[in-house]
Amino acid sequence: MVESLEFFELTLNVPNSQIPISELIEYLRNTDKIFKGVNQTLNEKYAIGYNSIAIEVVPFEEGSFKIPVWIKKVAKNTVLLTALGTVLGEIFAVLLKNELGIHEIQVNNDTVVVEDKKLLENKTTADALSNIANLALHNDSICDISVIYEKSDGERENVCITKTTLKKVAEYSIDTEVTNYLQTSVTLEIVSPVFSDGPSNWKVRYNARVLSAKMMDADFLEIMGAKGIAFGKGDTIVADLETEMTDVVVGGRPRYNIIKVISYPHYTRISKRAAVQGELFDDKDE
Repeated sequence: MVESLEFFELTLNVPNSQIPISELIEYLRNTDKIFKGVNQTLNEKYAIGYNSIAIEVVPFEEGSFKIPVWIKKVAKNTVLLTALGTVLGEIFAVLLKNELGIHEIQVNNDTVVVEDKKLLENKTTADALSNIANLALHNDSICDISVIYEKSDGERENVCITKTTLKKVAEYSIDTEVTNYLQTSVTLEIVSPVFSDGPSNWKVRYNARVLSAKMMDADFLEIMGAKGIAFGKGDTIVADLETEMTDVVVGGRPRYNIIKVISYPHYTRISKRAAVQGELFDDKDE
């Protein structure tokens, strides 16, 4: 393995030189995520990423909130290090400036065209950029953000990103297509009900799998509260179950909603202890 270093600096321009430590940690955390997310995409979509990336913070300059870092890039040979050069910092700056385009990278005799829009399909990258933008937008003491990145010729470029631009970056999101599937009158075994007036996530067993499903039936929730409906071990309900499938490149899991409860055991609670332990209930409703 061979290593190389690339300089990058994120500056929070704060006139009073004060910022909450929790926010500073988030800037560092999201900077790390962006570089690693970009490298992940370079690997998965273009096969030109580094084997690993480690972000090391350079000591802060007194009286400022600069975040200078060395991006330690590791690859199996020097060819890739030479081909990619110092592209990571430039990509970070372009994404944060919301000036999406392409990057042409020469690898041996081939030209690899990297599209910024493809980089934003990585949920880690898009979320981290959005997080940084939102952190700056919600802190009135921050005027703008500056980044310094290393260009291919070794010179360093200083770019200022205004809050107007950051508002657009804050809206970065993966283009998703949500498909809803509704299954009617399915039997769900209650694993963990939530006795709440509003929609909340219940644990239910369906087709031998335990799912987290949001209870959306307001009428049923009202009846639960009014009649003191309780569930014991092994109790089931019959309900309409909605599955939300999100089409995303990275990540994305189905979400489940219990739309309508059709039938349920008409037991009332004797005590919380009895409900939890699944003991027998009195006052069974007709």
